[in-house]
Amino acid sequence: MSKFETTALDVPNFEKYCKEKGISLEKCITSSDFEKYKDDFSTSTLTNKGLFDPQFSDAMPIDGSIKRTVLPFAFNAGGAFVMVDAAPYAEVKPHRHSRGFVRFVFHGEFTFFLPEENREITLKTGEWVYIASCALYGYKVGAAGGGGGCSYHVGSGGGMCGGPH
Repeated sequence: MSKFETTALDVPNFEKYCKEKGISLEKCITSSDFEKYKDDFSTSTLTNKGLFDPQFSDAMPIDGSIKRTVLPFAFNAGGAFVMVDAAPYAEVKPHRHSRGFVRFVFHGEFTFFLPEENREITLKTGEWVYIASCALYGYKVGAAGGGGGCSYHVGSGGGMCGGPH
């Protein structure tokens, strides 16, 4: 079993990384406290360091139009909460994740397309969608750009999914 088979994060080493960066989970931390660490917690940085499941970086645009930051704590023994900041019209190609997750829209608009269900779901500020483990999906951001959060869950799948990824 790989370290990512049942978790989005390598929790022990992620917690060690947080401490090395000066983030203590013994006290409250706010978005303002975390602002100076955002680059150190980008999904690409954490993937390159072997702390974040690399499957969560597939199908992302390489032009920087979508920025993702992992918050400095682990949920559900390894599930991760990722903040998403997207430029207008940014698009993520269809792909799958081995864990189900909830996507929250904090501002803007996201249109999710689900090819296997032959449907689209448009979410605006304050709305959310649950994407089941191994479901094929992609999304496009609206004209004003958008931001939100994505909570990956352990125990809602595991291992790799078949098909396009």
